Amino acid sequence: MKRRIFIENVGILAGELFLKKQYKDYLDYELSDYLDEIKKGIHRYVVIGKYVGKKTKQKMIWKRQGNGIAYKRNLLTNNHIINLPECFEKEFEEKNKNYKDKFEIYDLFIIGQDNKDNWFEYNIKHRSKDPDIAILKYPTIGDVGPLRMLEIKKIGDSDKIEEGDFVFAIRSPHLIGPIYSEGKIVGKEIPFDIKKIKHEKSYFIHSISTTLGDSGSPIFTLYKEPELVGLMTGIIDAKSDKSFKLQYAVKINEFKKYI
Repeated sequence: MKRRIFIENVGILAGELFLKKQYKDYLDYELSDYLDEIKKGIHRYVVIGKYVGKKTKQKMIWKRQGNGIAYKRNLLTNNHIINLPECFEKEFEEKNKNYKDKFEIYDLFIIGQDNKDNWFEYNIKHRSKDPDIAILKYPTIGDVGPLRMLEIKKIGDSDKIEEGDFVFAIRSPHLIGPIYSEGKIVGKEIPFDIKKIKHEKSYFIHSISTTLGDSGSPIFTLYKEPELVGLMTGIIDAKSDKSFKLQYAVKINEFKKYI
């Protein structure tokens, strides 16, 4: 993607913001070079929960897919992706009889692949519900040889973001992609009167389109070069108006405390 095309695409959304000095040096580069580097650090993983029926002892598997970005032997992602339920009730049929049972989790593991298609299991280094972050640690050596995970080289500083800053994300809607999307910072934190979020200063509001499967996708702003400032997290209702949605992301500095 050449500079001229990049200006045409971004100028429509960013307007006067694009003329800020913080973007001037960046215009000397091709965006595609950075996108190729960024995409190397985006990894998908599978969360697998094993459940057993309390009465019937019937065994079941619950799977969920997620994505995150790799940095310093860690995969940065959202906790709500890996947070499978501890138990659930389900009706099922067995030997022509109908049963209803409460299934409880007895094992949970998270697996991924390195760039040689070797499977390995992550360890959970840190997780919290709010702020919604999870840090998965992957091993240096896998069972079938050296583990090679492609990573991004550095992360940014989310304390530097300002309302109106241009941002872009490498999204995985419905776990397809990656897809490049643009937007801007709408708010430096979650409005205080939204009760669903406790640590409102741990997040920022953005205008990048968000849909199912985008959680854990990285968001970058532009200074002299792209800087990772957050991970797409979800959508919440604005105040009592359920027809108006706010798209929010957890700040990258929340992860720095544990890396």
